[in-house]
Amino acid sequence: MVEPIFEKISYEQKLPEVAHQVKVDCKSNLVSEEIASILVVSPFVSVDSSEILDAKAKINGRINFYITYIDKEGNIKKGECGAEFGGEADLTDGYDDAKAKLSVCVQKVEYDLNGIYLVVSAILSASIKLTKLIEKSALVGGEDLYTNQCEFCSMQNLGKRTGAYPIEEEFDLNYPVEEVLYHKAQAVITATQCGVGSIIVDGEVLLSLVLLQKNEKKDIIKETRLLPFRMEIESEEAMPNMLATASVKEKSFKTDVGVDEDNGSSVVVAHVSLMFEGEAYNEVNKMIVQDVFSTQREIEIIKEVCEQTYPLESRNYSFAVSGMAGIGELPIGATAPVVCMESINILESSVTAKGLFVTATYGGSIYFKDGDKVISRKFEMPFEKEIAGEFDESTILECEAKAFKGQAKIVSSTEVDIDGEVYLSLSLFKKCQTKLVSDIKFLEEKQENDSAISVYLAIKDEEQFSLAKRLNVCPEKLIETNKDLQFPLSGNERIVVYRQK
Repeated sequence: MVEPIFEKISYEQKLPEVAHQVKVDCKSNLVSEEIASILVVSPFVSVDSSEILDAKAKINGRINFYITYIDKEGNIKKGECGAEFGGEADLTDGYDDAKAKLSVCVQKVEYDLNGIYLVVSAILSASIKLTKLIEKSALVGGEDLYTNQCEFCSMQNLGKRTGAYPIEEEFDLNYPVEEVLYHKAQAVITATQCGVGSIIVDGEVLLSLVLLQKNEKKDIIKETRLLPFRMEIESEEAMPNMLATASVKEKSFKTDVGVDEDNGSSVVVAHVSLMFEGEAYNEVNKMIVQDVFSTQREIEIIKEVCEQTYPLESRNYSFAVSGMAGIGELPIGATAPVVCMESINILESSVTAKGLFVTATYGGSIYFKDGDKVISRKFEMPFEKEIAGEFDESTILECEAKAFKGQAKIVSSTEVDIDGEVYLSLSLFKKCQTKLVSDIKFLEEKQENDSAISVYLAIKDEEQFSLAKRLNVCPEKLIETNKDLQFPLSGNERIVVYRQK
C-alpha cells in the first residue's frame, strides 16, 4: 500500500525593507535675540519601542538636540532641548506576523531664529527591516514511493535576546577645559559569536569630543578615544557551534569635565549606555522530496518553491579616506579647523568580480578660529572604496558606516583637505530557492506492462531519477540491468528493462 510521509519545515524569509520619515519640532528655552549665530546642532536619537500592529509599524522614541552658539557678546554658549516622537509606517498585507528590526538616523537638522525662542527641527529616517517565519508541509518519503531527495538547510532562530551595557571611561588631559562644545559616541560591533548559553558581542565605542580650552586664546581642541567593550547576552540554548548576529544602539551619552586649576589639567568622564539585540541560529538539515513516483498508482504532484533568506556571518572593515571638499568663502586669516558631526551617507553599494564597491560621502561640520571669533562650515566629500573579497551573487548586503577621526586642512579660501576613518559593517544574508513536493494525490492504478523485456531510447541529458520515473521502474533495478549507463545520458544509449513473470 502506498503511504506518503509528510513533515513540517520552517524557514525565514526576508521581506522588502520599509522606509519611513518622521519630522520632529522642538522649541528650546534659548531666546532668539540673544543668539548671534548657531555653530552646530548635534542630535542624539534613542528609540524606545517598535512594534507591528494592524498592518502598521509603530515607532516611538526621543530626540535630544545639543546646541552650541555664539551670543551677542561673542561668547560661546551651550543649550539643549528635546522632544518625543512617534510615527506609523503602512505595511503590505500579510506583514502582521512579521518580525521587525528598526534603525533610525537623522537625515536633516534645521533651526529657526525668527520667533521669540529658538526652534530646532529634524527629519528622521526610519529603516524597518522585516523577516517572516514560513511553515510548509513537505514530503519526506513513504512506503512504495520512489523519491528524488535533496538536503534542505534552514537556520532556526532561537529568539531575540536583549541586554544593556554601561560604559564609564575616565581620561586625563594636560590642559584646562572650559566647555565641551560637541560630543558624540558611536558603537560599532567588530565580532559576534555564540558561547555556552550566551551571545558574545565585541566592539568599540568611537568617542569624539570637541573642547574649548580655558586660556586667553580660547583654543578649540578635538579629542578622540576608542573604548572597547565585550557584552554577553544571555541565550540559554546558544552553543559555540551556532551562528550569532547582533546589533547595538546608543541609549544615552553624557560627559562630565573636572578642572584642576592648580596644575592646569582636566579629567573627562564619559558615560555611555548601550542597548543590544542578539539572535542565535541553529542549523537544521532535513532530507525533503523534490520529485516522486509510484510504480503502482498514477500520482498528481503539487510542488512549491521555498524562497528562503538566512543570515551569514557578518563582516567588519575600517579604512582611511581623504579628499577635498568645498566650504564656501572663509574670512581671511581663518585658522585651526576642527572637524565634528562626521557622518557617512552610502549612495550605492554593489558586488563586482573583485569584491564590494561602495560609493559614499563623508560629511560634517568644521569649527574655524577667525581671530577671537569662532565660525563653522558644513562640508561633504565624496569617496569610493573597493573591498576585496568573495561575495556570492545570491548574497544580500546591508551596509552601515560610521565616520571617525575627521581632520581638515585649509588649502584655499573655499576648500579644505579632509582625512578621516570609516568603520563599515556588513550584514550578509543568503537567498536561495528550493523546490519541494508539498502534497500528492493518488489517481487510478497503473496498467501493468506484460512484456518480459523492453528496450527504450535515451533522452539526451536525462538523469537517473527522471529516467526511472519515465520508464516506471525502480531506480536501483534500472542500474542493476544497465550497469554501463553514465548520467546525464548522451542520448545514444539503449536502456533495457527486465520484468519478472
